[in-house]
Amino acid sequence: MKRHPALQALTIASVVAVATTGAVSSAAAAETAAPAASDGITVTAGTLSIGLDAAGAVTSLVDQRLGENHLAADKQAPLVSLVIDGVQEVPTDVSRDGDTLVFSDDSVGYEIEVAIDASASYTTLEVVDVRAPESADVESLLWGPLPTSITETVGETVGVVRDGDFAIGVRPLNDHTEGGWPQEYQEFGWQSEMSSNPSDLEVAPLEEWSVAGVAPWGTALRAFSFDYSEERSRTQPGGFRIPVGPLPDSTVVGSKVAVFGSTPSMVPTVLSTISKGESLPYPTIDGQWQKVAQATSQSFLVLGDLRTSTLDSAAKYAEAAGLEYLYSLPNAAGPWKATGHYEFDSSLGGSDAAVADFVDRADELGVKVGVHTLSDFVASNDAYVQPAPADERLALGGRAELTRPLSASDRVLYLDDDTLLAAGAQGKKLRIGDEFIDYGSFQQVGDEWEVTGLTRGRWGSAAAAHDSGATAARLLQNQYGGALGDLGIIEEISTRFADMWNGTGIRAMSFDGLESASQSGLGSYGIARMVNDTYAQIDDHDGFISETSRMTSNAWDGLSRASWGEVASTSMDQVFINNEFYHDNYLPPMMGWIHLSGNESLLSIEGKLARAAGLDAGTGLQTSVSSLANGGAQTTLVLDAIKQWETARNLGAFTAEQREALRDRSTNWHLTMVSADREWSLQQLDAAGAPIGEPQSVSVPEPAIVTESLTDAEDGTLYGQVVESNSPATIRYEVTAGSLPKGLELNADTGGIIGIAEKPGSSRFTVTARGSAGIADSSKEFTLQVRPFTPRADLELEMPLEPSAPATVTVTNAGTHAMKNVRIEASAGNGWAISPELQTVKKLDAGEAVTVELQLTEQDDASRTISVKTRVLFDAPGSKDNELTRSAKIELPLANIAAAYNRVSISDDAAPRTANFDGSGNSYSAQALAAAGLVAGAEFEHDGLSFTWPSAVGAPNSVAGSATFEVSGDGTRLGLLGSAVGPQVGTGTITYRDGSTQPFEVAFNNWAGDEAEDAVVSSRYRNTPSGPANHGYYYRVFFDSVELDPAKEVYTITLPANASMRVFSVAIG
Repeated sequence: MKRHPALQALTIASVVAVATTGAVSSAAAAETAAPAASDGITVTAGTLSIGLDAAGAVTSLVDQRLGENHLAADKQAPLVSLVIDGVQEVPTDVSRDGDTLVFSDDSVGYEIEVAIDASASYTTLEVVDVRAPESADVESLLWGPLPTSITETVGETVGVVRDGDFAIGVRPLNDHTEGGWPQEYQEFGWQSEMSSNPSDLEVAPLEEWSVAGVAPWGTALRAFSFDYSEERSRTQPGGFRIPVGPLPDSTVVGSKVAVFGSTPSMVPTVLSTISKGESLPYPTIDGQWQKVAQATSQSFLVLGDLRTSTLDSAAKYAEAAGLEYLYSLPNAAGPWKATGHYEFDSSLGGSDAAVADFVDRADELGVKVGVHTLSDFVASNDAYVQPAPADERLALGGRAELTRPLSASDRVLYLDDDTLLAAGAQGKKLRIGDEFIDYGSFQQVGDEWEVTGLTRGRWGSAAAAHDSGATAARLLQNQYGGALGDLGIIEEISTRFADMWNGTGIRAMSFDGLESASQSGLGSYGIARMVNDTYAQIDDHDGFISETSRMTSNAWDGLSRASWGEVASTSMDQVFINNEFYHDNYLPPMMGWIHLSGNESLLSIEGKLARAAGLDAGTGLQTSVSSLANGGAQTTLVLDAIKQWETARNLGAFTAEQREALRDRSTNWHLTMVSADREWSLQQLDAAGAPIGEPQSVSVPEPAIVTESLTDAEDGTLYGQVVESNSPATIRYEVTAGSLPKGLELNADTGGIIGIAEKPGSSRFTVTARGSAGIADSSKEFTLQVRPFTPRADLELEMPLEPSAPATVTVTNAGTHAMKNVRIEASAGNGWAISPELQTVKKLDAGEAVTVELQLTEQDDASRTISVKTRVLFDAPGSKDNELTRSAKIELPLANIAAAYNRVSISDDAAPRTANFDGSGNSYSAQALAAAGLVAGAEFEHDGLSFTWPSAVGAPNSVAGSATFEVSGDGTRLGLLGSAVGPQVGTGTITYRDGSTQPFEVAFNNWAGDEAEDAVVSSRYRNTPSGPANHGYYYRVFFDSVELDPAKEVYTITLPANASMRVFSVAIG
C-alpha cells in the first residue's frame, strides 16, 4: 500500500487535566526511549480539577465526578498574572514544589509564589511572594479569569456559576483581594465583552464589584489586588480617574482566593465552610447562619415618625402585625444630625445614652430597633466639613495647579490640567487650601484651562487669595450633594457604627449609599472595609440584621440581605427580577420597601402580601405611626392581615403549588385564620374582592426530616449530601445519637454532610432538626455506608496529523489515592506496528498523569484503517491489577479527489454503457463536455479558481456520497464542481492542519434541464445506454464555493453523505 502522508487526530477518551508527572521507567521489552514527561499541573478544589499547562494557563475545569470539562470553548487565561507598567504580563512557566506553585515570566523576569492549601471541599490560593526587577512597577495582580461554559445560573456577587449538575465558585478571602476586574483593564481578561448588568437590576449594575462576569460565550470568575504602596490612578466605570494611595501594607502579596467545585445542592454548605474556615464574617440569627435562616427574611415595620413619644404605639402596632423590628426612617438619611459623624438627632433621644434607654424600652415592649444610614456620605454640615477648616481626608478626585494667582473675589481661575474636571464624578466643586469653590464650566485657552462661574467660600469656608502654583483638587461628592470620605474617614465611620450598635443595643441597620465607599477610588476595597470593619467591631452578631444598597463579592459575607425597591418607584416586575438575583446569590428573598397605610384596603395589602408569600420574601412595610393611628379599625384589620400572612409564610404553611399561584400577579387573595399559628383558609378573589372558586386549606406541616436516605460514601473521596427538613423554622441540625463516619461532619446551619470518609464500613446515627421557639424538633435515623475505595483512571490517546510525529497516550489518576505499578500497553492492527508496546510507571499520585509517546510504523500491505488498542493495569489500595481498556479505529484520508472517485459519470460516445450517472444508465458525454469547455484531464478556470477536470472516461471520475481526501493549495475559498440527480443539498466538513474543523454546505441543481440556468458548463446532449441522445437539452455542471479561515491551512475535506450528489473536482484559491 502507498504510504499515507498524514493521520487524522483521534481522542479515545476524555481526560482530566494533566498533572505533574510521576516517576517513569522503561519496561525491559521497550525498544524506544522512556515516555515524554507531562508538563502540566492540576489543582484540585473540592470536586473541581483545574488543569494548567506549562505556562500556567488554565486548560481545563473538570468536574471530577462526571469527567466533564467546563472550560469555555477557545478561551484560555493564566491562573494568575501581573500588570506591570500598564501591561498584563502573563507567566511563561509554572512549576510545583509540594504545596507551592511558582509562576514566572522570562521576558520581565518576575516570579509569583502561590501557596496551595487544600481542604476537603475547597482550596485556597494565596500569593505569598512576588519577586520582580526593581525597575518593574507591579501595579496589580489578576486572578484568572477562569472562563467557564456554565451559564444556567450565575451568582454575580457570590461568585458561583452552576447548572443542574455542577457548580464552580471563587471567593475573595480578604478585603484587599477584590472580586471583579479593574475598570482600567478593558483589554485584559475579556473585560470589554462582559455584560454590565446581566441580572437586569434597577438599583444599579454590580459587575465592577462581582467575581462572576457574563459574556456572550459563557461566564468568567475573576478577582484582583491592586498595589497601593504608592499612589495609583484608578479608573471609575464612567472613565473618571481618581488618585488613590499610598496605603500601608497594600502590595499584591497576600492576595487570596478560595476555589471550589461542588454539586449545586452542596454549595451553601461549602460557602458556610469557607466563611467559617477562613474567618470571614459569619452573621447568625437564633444561632443559625443568616444566609440560610428563614428569620433573616423577616419583615420590618419602617416608620417615618419613630420617636420617643411614639415608641409605645409603634410597638403595639408591630405586635399586632407579628413583627419584631421597628426601623427608623424619618428622612432619606436616618435619625441623624448629620451623616459623617452620625450623632443622633432628637427623634430617638439625641445622644447614644438616650438611644440606649430608648432601645431598652423597646426591648421591654417586645421589639428591636433598627436605623437607616448613608454609609460614608458626609453631609456638608457635618463636622468633617465645618466649621472650617474641613478634614483633609475628604475624598479628592484629582489635582492641578493654578497657573495664575487667584484673589478672594475672582470668579475665574486657571489650571495647568483639566483631568480633574472631566465628566464621571458627582458635583462641580474644587478645594483649594481650606476653601471650597463651586464652578460652572471650563475651556482650554492656550496652554491653560479656564474655569468660570465660580462661587467662592462654599460650605462654611472663607474666600481667600491663592498663589499661582497652589493645588486645586476636585472634591468628590455623594448623590445627595455632600462629600465622601477617603479610607481614614471610612474607618472612623465604621468604628462609629460599631460603637453605636454596641453601646445602644440597636439590632438592625442599612448601608444605604454603600457604593459611596467605592467612589473615592477605592472600589470594592472601600466597600469591604466599611462593611467588614463594622462587622469586626460589633460585639454581638446574632440577630443583627444589615441591609445594603449594593451587594458586592467582598461584602457578601458580612451583610445579611439586600431589600431593593422603594415606595412608588419600583415595579412588581422589578421586585421579581430582584428576587431572581437573591436566589442566584444565596441571599434571603425580599420585597423591598412597600407602602402601608392605616386605611389601606385589605384587597390592596393582601395583594402585596400574597406576592411576598409566593416568593417567601420579607418586606419593609413603610408607614408612620400617625398613618396607622388615623386608620382606626381598618388599621387593626390591615395589621392582622400582615400577621397572618407573615406567620403562615415563615412557618412554611403554603405548598409549592400555592406559592406558584400566589406569584401570579393577576390574582387576588384573602387569608383567614382558622387556628392560631397552625391553619388558615386561602380564598382567591376577583378584582372587586368577590370569591373565585372554593377556599384552600393552608396548614403548617408537622416538622419532619424529608430526606429519605443517604447515598453511599467512598473511602478517601469527597462526600456531600444535604439532610433536609420540611420546616423553614429549623434553626439547627445535630447528630443526637450514634456518629457519622470518621472524616465526615454535619453542618449545623445547612444540614449538609460533608468531608472525606477515612475508613470503609457502616455508620448508624440520628439527625435532629431543631425548631425555633415554639416549633417542635424532628429526628430521623440514617445509615451511611462507606464503600472501599474504587480506583479511577482516565485514558487519552491522540494520533498526530503526520505519522512521523509520535502518538501520545496519557494516563491520569482521577481518584483520590496513589496508583502504583502502572503498566501501559499499546497495540496496532491492520498492518501497522506501534512502539513501545509496554511502559511502566512506578507511582501516580492522585491527580497526577503520565504521557507516553508512541510511534506508528506502516508495514507491508497496511490498511487505510488503523486499529489501536490500549490497556492500563495498575495497583491501588486494596486491589491489584485494576484494568482499563480502550480501542478505536481511524480511517486515513485518501491522497486526493481522484483517489476518491467511486462513480463513473462520464462516458465516451462510442462506449456509453461504461457509465451510469443517474442510476438509469445515463451519463455525460465526454465529447459534449469537451465541446462545452471541459476537456478530460485539462485545467479549467472559473471564478478565480483553477480546477482539473477528471482525466478518466468510462472509469471512475466522480465522487458520489461521502469521502475524505487531502486537498492542497493556498487561498481563502474552496470551490467544488459537481451536479446532482435532482436538486440536492448536503453538509461536508473541512479539516485544517491544526486539527480544527469547519462544516460547510454545498448545493447542486439537477444535472439535466431545459435551460442552462446558473451552470458553469452545459453540454447539449448526453449518453444513454443506446448512445448519444436528447440533443437540445442541457446537461449541466455547477459550481459552489466555501469561505475558508485565511489563518489556517486546509488538510482534508469530507464531502456530504448524499449519494445523489456527484463531485468532479475541487480547488482552493
